[in-house]
Amino acid sequence: MPQYITLFQQRRLLRKIEEFEEKLRDKSKEVGRAAEHGDLWENAEFDAARDVERILDSRLNELHRELNSYVVF
Repeated sequence: MPQYITLFQQRRLLRKIEEFEEKLRDKSKEVGRAAEHGDLWENAEFDAARDVERILDSRLNELHRELNSYVVF
């Protein structure tokens, strides 16, 4: 049985997705800057940025799946 959401709820979810996409773009830039600091094996800044990037990417994928599972009425 499909789950229904209103147009307002859909727009709110889309805004949330856009926010996460922007955060992910920013974090990807941060990962790039951290990678420029040399040896990645000993770069805690790079590791931390990559960890946050993975979390954001995972949450963004969850939001896309959630959006695609709803029917707007």
